[in-house]
Amino acid sequence: MIQRNINADFIKTISIFGVVFINSVPIFGELKLLGFLSDAFRFAVPCFIMLWAYFFENSYCNKPKEQRLKYLTTRFIYLFRVFFIWSFIYFIITVEWQTVNLKSLVTTHFLGYGWSGQYFFIILFQLIFLYPLLRKVYAIKVLRYLTYIISILLYFNYEWYHATIPEQILKLGGRPFYFWLPYLLIGIGLARNDIKKISPWFALVPFLIGIEFFILESLHLRHLVYITLGVFVCSILFCISLLKNNRIQINQKTENLIQFIGSNTLTIFVSNPLIVIIIEKIIAVNTLNEIIVSAPSWMKICIAILTVITVFISTLAIAKLLHKSKLAKIFV
Repeated sequence: MIQRNINADFIKTISIFGVVFINSVPIFGELKLLGFLSDAFRFAVPCFIMLWAYFFENSYCNKPKEQRLKYLTTRFIYLFRVFFIWSFIYFIITVEWQTVNLKSLVTTHFLGYGWSGQYFFIILFQLIFLYPLLRKVYAIKVLRYLTYIISILLYFNYEWYHATIPEQILKLGGRPFYFWLPYLLIGIGLARNDIKKISPWFALVPFLIGIEFFILESLHLRHLVYITLGVFVCSILFCISLLKNNRIQINQKTENLIQFIGSNTLTIFVSNPLIVIIIEKIIAVNTLNEIIVSAPSWMKICIAILTVITVFISTLAIAKLLHKSKLAKIFV
């Protein structure tokens, strides 16, 4: 039996819960406290990129050179299969047949705008395609540090001078690979053990992201939710502080749960928007939204948190069902 990295699974567990939280909370409108937590959870996707690169590099470097192209192709085909199946499912559920045409079919439903999380696959497709080249960038120290410097300047520009960026470029959102390049390089560095251990207290820094977003909102500054310096720095510190630390000591039942979640993050990632859509439809049919809107703030918060937990548990049930029915081989 393969020994799993419990620290990596712990990061995955917190991160995937953060993704579910971000997607589920808006069902009942904006609530400041939960909005702050949603902002703080923006470290989740960068952490997934770093962990993806960490495991990908470990596998890639252990392959003979003549097998590496085949490995890249296999991983790309696997991700594309999952991407296409779930994009098709969400297309069937959400498409408006009266207005759909070939252009909207491709751009809206299959290029990263179709469902929450679809953009993540678009990012990974780019990184896989460029992976051999990006490894060379990491290997040359000057290029590596130059990449970090350029990334910091890019993030700074997008955060504080967002209004000066042409609208056509902004329409790309956070999908271009260059936004995620520093996370990939950090992941490679972690895999090669080039990055030193830091204090586990740095795992608390994501709360600074919430403060950063509050400041940006107070200054009426538009920004992309993943392209800010706070998200950039806090995500890296969070991931390194936990992954490079001593093995987390927890009881066996908790470890088993974390390992289950850690090994099923892709299933949770692709299925949680489906549960959110179902809940939204139930609310709409029963006109529950009007009741919830008029409820006191403390009740709205309780309902929102209960919804997050419901969505999360539902995705775990889907993961269990897919494995038991052997359908996991098709869907994930």
